[in-house]
Amino acid sequence: MRRNPNYDQYLTTATQLQRWRDFLSHVTAYVVVNALFIALWAKRGRGFFWPAYPLIGWGLGLSFQHFNEVIRGPITEDQVERRLNPESPST
Repeated sequence: MRRNPNYDQYLTTATQLQRWRDFLSHVTAYVVVNALFIALWAKRGRGFFWPAYPLIGWGLGLSFQHFNEVIRGPITEDQVERRLNPESPST
């Protein structure tokens, strides 16, 4: 069986797309659930704004995930090689 020469690039791209889909599903859940919290808060008399706690806490978690997805980017082949072979000299 022949291996596709673009398999590594395909696998990297597919993994990155999956990570973005996961992130977008988390953002969607964040928006929907927190909109429900705010609607519940508004319906029950608008006292102390308690939805701030899940908004901030969950928002921090999403920001860490966004940092890993966008700022740090995908894991490179060089990073994997360095982890697998820590004794070899780096170039």
